[in-house]
This record gives sequence, structure tokens and C-alpha cells, in this order.
Amino acid sequence: MNGIAGKVRTAGVELRNQIGEIQQVIQDTQDEIDWLSNSPLPAAEIKARVTADIAERGARFFAEQQKGQVIYSGAVDELLTFQAHSDPFAEGVTIANTPIKAAPVLCWLFPDQLAARIGESLDNCELSFESGPPSGERPHLIEAATARLLILENQEEDLITEGEGIGLEIARREDANPAVILGAYEAHVYKFRGVPHIGNYHVSEIESDESLSRTEILTRARHALPSDWLAEYELESIEILGLNNDDILDDDEATSHAKPRTTARRTARQKQFQSPAFEKSAIEAGALRKDLGIETPEE
Repeated sequence: MNGIAGKVRTAGVELRNQIGEIQQVIQDTQDEIDWLSNSPLPAAEIKARVTADIAERGARFFAEQQKGQVIYSGAVDELLTFQAHSDPFAEGVTIANTPIKAAPVLCWLFPDQLAARIGESLDNCELSFESGPPSGERPHLIEAATARLLILENQEEDLITEGEGIGLEIARREDANPAVILGAYEAHVYKFRGVPHIGNYHVSEIESDESLSRTEILTRARHALPSDWLAEYELESIEILGLNNDDILDDDEATSHAKPRTTARRTARQKQFQSPAFEKSAIEAGALRKDLGIETPEE
């Protein structure tokens, strides 16, 4: 018995080490997603945005002044006279603190000088920070990192479940993904009806974690028909029921542009995090369950 208890302790230590290792990778991936979302833009993109903003503000100011005939009338004094209005009775507002915005006229008069000055200030900025990728690349990078995070979270949950199978209680992270813990995933559900030459219809459904074409739906539905029903009735056709056109692919699209699966059942997940040490501990854990007489859950 001591030998079995020792094996349990050893398996427990190995599982906890594996979980600690994968949780560190999860934290690193979460930090990566946060950095991709909130890191400063590259200096070149900031300069381009500043230049575009200056041009837009200057053009808008010019258009607004044309409407008032200020420029056409040659009223330079009126053009460069800044005015502001204040409500002295408004709470917390005083005439002395009324802001006067000169940015529009400066963007119109000196666009190149403003852009160059701001760019120079950015180049000579004393603040030390690491800029992130360009904004156009961020959505793809965040999507890829989020997909990796989901795989890692699934693997973490599998390890915790592995521990529960041999009697270990391993606390989950406070920010653990509830959908992963519950084994939830998005699925496309297709209802169909088996129509016999003579006899009772058979109504059922199939589900997939990716959109299917009509041909794929019919093929899967054919295999989903119960053997006893097929033995009793001669199948005439299969009808797809209540199909949403947005949830079905053209046959050509399904062949050449198949959508990758986003989330799969836990039993079908690929453990991409497995190292030789992990595989060894998994084999030993399986052997230990057998020694203890613990049944392995059916997939």
C-alpha cells in the first residue's frame, strides 16, 4: 500500500509541476495579449497619424472660414483674433480660465512646421518605452495569441482533471476561463429528417464545430441515421430542416476554403504543450489508475 501511496504522491508532484509550468506560459500569453492591445504605436505610425490629423484639421478650418467669407474679404485681423465664450454662472467656470483653441488655425497656417516639430519632439523624447507592432498587424497577432491561450487553458484543465482522476485536488486560477472548465464550445447544429418510402420519419440533428456545406450535412446525416430505423424502413431521401443560409458553405468553398476549428471538445484536443516529460508522466498516471482500479472516463 505504501508503494501505491508513493506512486500517488509522485504523480501528484509531477502533475503540479506540469500545471505550474503551463500556468506560467498562460500568464506570459495573457501579458502578450495585453501588450499587443495597449503598447505604444511605432514612432513612424504616430508621425503619420499626426501629419494626417494636422491636414484634416487645417482643411476643416479653411472650409469653415470660407463659409463666413473671412478669407475672401481679406479680414486677416478677424481671422487671427481668437474668441471664447464662458458662462459666469456655470458651476466651476470662470472667465479667466476659459480655454482658447488655436490648433485649427495653426494647423492651417503651419502644417509642415507643426508635423516636423512634433516628430522632432517624439524622436528626442526622454521617456523610455518599447513600441508595439503597427496597428494594422495587431488584430491578427491578438487573434493568434488568443487562440494559443485557449489551447493552453484547455491543456491546463486536462491536467487538473487528470489529477482529480487519481484523487488530487488542485485549485484552479481565479481568472480561469469558465467555458474551458465547463467544456463549452461553439457548435453549428443542423437538424434533418430521414424520409422513408413508406413509414415514419426520423428527425434528428448533427453538430459540428465548423460550418458545413450541404453535401457534408447530408453525408453526416446519412451516417447518423439509426441502424434499426434503416433496417425497418427503406430510405428515400434526407431533408435538411430550418437551415440558416448564413450557416452553410458552398461545396466549392468547403473544399478550397475550409474554416479552421476554433474550439473542440476536450476529449479531441491536441496537447500541443506536451514535452517528453509530460508524456512520460501521462503514461505513468494511466498505469497508476489501473493499479488503483480507477476506471478511465470514456472519451
